[in-house]
Amino acid sequence: MTNKWGKGNVATIISALQQSLREIAGIEADFGWYYPSIGEYTPLLERYGLTVQLALLFDRPTKLEDGEQGLRNWLLMFCRDMLESLPDETRSQVIGKTEAKARDQLFKGDCWVADYRRLRVVAHKNLAESC
Repeated sequence: MTNKWGKGNVATIISALQQSLREIAGIEADFGWYYPSIGEYTPLLERYGLTVQLALLFDRPTKLEDGEQGLRNWLLMFCRDMLESLPDETRSQVIGKTEAKARDQLFKGDCWVADYRRLRVVAHKNLAESC
């Protein structure tokens, strides 16, 4: 069984950050993250001799630690390379604007909830092909 992040993973966060980078810093950001759909991933497994028995793509909303600071901390952890290249003031503006853009969808009560999506696949090696 494999577990991967799936298509649409952190889509709200990515979109908000891309828009903020474009508007404030004039940067077109490509994260290079690969979040496949079931239709994209299962053929890859099959190409390497695996038989896919089950594939699920599902939402996995996850509470971020540190309340109001949760999204800011997430961005600084997972987007560090992109954000650290910005001047301090610009980085602060981009993070603030990203939080504002994502707040309606991802701030729940007193905490941020990341819009994670998981792709879970059960596949087995096709022994008939390996002889």
